[in-house]
Amino acid sequence: MPAHKPAAETSLRERKKEKQRQALIDSATELFRERTFANTRMEDIAAVVEVGVTTVYNYFPSKHELLVAIIDNQVTLAQHKVGRVLDALPEEPVEGLAKMIGADYGNMDRPEDKRLWRELLAVMLFASAEHGEIEQSRNRFREALGRALTSYIERGRLRAECEVEAVVDIVYAIYAYHFRSLACADKARTRDALKLVRRDLEVLLRPHLV
Repeated sequence: MPAHKPAAETSLRERKKEKQRQALIDSATELFRERTFANTRMEDIAAVVEVGVTTVYNYFPSKHELLVAIIDNQVTLAQHKVGRVLDALPEEPVEGLAKMIGADYGNMDRPEDKRLWRELLAVMLFASAEHGEIEQSRNRFREALGRALTSYIERGRLRAECEVEAVVDIVYAIYAYHFRSLACADKARTRDALKLVRRDLEVLLRPHLV
């Protein structure tokens, strides 16, 4: 009869693999941020993590696949922050949505952070059709916005006839436009981008406020 490894041993092995994968993602993120994607080799990533380059390729067959994994990781980190805002929404809808967008943006004032995000955004724009996880990453934030708007309707802070799906589309467009503008301009500052976000949200939500 075939030997079966104990569940605990299998679980430990899976945790080690996930820890190794995350270490590769974290190290690649920093190297891409410092050196750019084009100037970072898989061998460089392997050296930082102290593994053979074959190990890197076992997890990620190409640098492109690694970049997609970085996108998913960055979105996951941002959504944890957004989730904390969603769990304790401010009383006012504009304030709540602005805080959610601010949590997602984080601080993107450094040129190296902007450069990294320009590379990530390019992948998100051109590779989403072949990488379903990128579209799923986008949808996580949209779903969070929808939950926030629904909560404000239930609290009586937004009119019941507010079309949540349509408003989510516009809020997401506001969020994406100012994020791209922030990433593409080295002198742009996060606080100024968020002021513009708040301005746009106030105009959008004004007819829906109770």
